[in-house]
Amino acid sequence: MPATPTAAALLAAASLLAGCTGTISEWEIGRASRHLEAGRPDRALGITGRALDRHRERAEPRELELHVEALYALGRRAEAEAFADYAKRRAAGMELDSDELEASRAECTRGQDGAELIKEWGHDAPTFKELGAVAARFQIESNGAIDEIRILRARDPSAAWWIIEAIARARLSPNRLTNRRQSAPGSFPVRLCAWWEIGGPVSREVTIPEGGCIRGFCTHAPGTAPHM
Repeated sequence: MPATPTAAALLAAASLLAGCTGTISEWEIGRASRHLEAGRPDRALGITGRALDRHRERAEPRELELHVEALYALGRRAEAEAFADYAKRRAAGMELDSDELEASRAECTRGQDGAELIKEWGHDAPTFKELGAVAARFQIESNGAIDEIRILRARDPSAAWWIIEAIARARLSPNRLTNRRQSAPGSFPVRLCAWWEIGGPVSREVTIPEGGCIRGFCTHAPGTAPHM
């Protein structure tokens, strides 16, 4: 009976294969490109999103470009523009994760007029990523569209994409949006910012558990509260 390959042997084989066919990043870039060319931007976005999570600060420029292209192809312009702007500033060597940027935390944790329009954030499940501090500005239009997202702080492309998606795909309260349109039509667009310190699971629900809350945005784990 042939011997079962050891873990070391399997790793060696994998390394040899990678050396022959290119890096994993190049393989992912190729797959995402082919899906885009074939008119499957949703699959391309899935690949680039997972690649961002794996590569974090080592993400290659082409991965970021493909992520933006997939978003545009899906009609998700606000997210594409926000991520492209972050990628451009990152490529220029701008500081995007520093304690000197903590002024954004003070700005985003004060009570903001219009924060009550947000019903829940855009992720389908809690995150268990270690993303550090993330912050972004955005605005809500009178028709309920979320636009003009701009990253204030994110330490790598994965963190930037997390907060962009959380904001862009947030659900609004229809009743509160309608009431604001009727009572204060000149208040649009509503300009807001959000800040998170993410070192564990973050809830997307706007509920009031026994933990702490700031203007209705609560946490199920200490030290991970989203602020508005």
